[in-house]
Amino acid sequence: MRLVPIVEQLKASGFSRVQGVLELIALKGAPPILPAIFVMPGGESAGKNRLSGGAHHQPAEWDFGVVIMLEGRVNQDRTSDELDELEGKVIQALTGWVHPDAGGQSCDYAGARLLTLAGQTISWLVKFKTGRTIRKVPT
Repeated sequence: MRLVPIVEQLKASGFSRVQGVLELIALKGAPPILPAIFVMPGGESAGKNRLSGGAHHQPAEWDFGVVIMLEGRVNQDRTSDELDELEGKVIQALTGWVHPDAGGQSCDYAGARLLTLAGQTISWLVKFKTGRTIRKVPT
């Protein structure tokens, strides 16, 4: 599935600095402006084909994540609250939203975890799942 529709959904929900995984891996350090949001693929798994004779009706589940990067601040209690607020906004923007490649299946929140602590920057991964059905009729 494409990441651009997810980036666009987050931007439409009020996030101004959202980029994809290629921009994330190109970073040599922390982004110059924080907080920053990045969208990355997680993986895809497929169920069994339910048809035979060359026809396909096969469910597939797709995982993706949103990385929230924040800068730590000395003697500031606000950083923890800011991470919680941003995570909540990301969940609100994507839970129930239907990716155009998902064939009508909405996104579900799938958890969150610490991705990295590097220097003065925290990266927090918010995970989502959606799916699609692969259909093929023999010609």
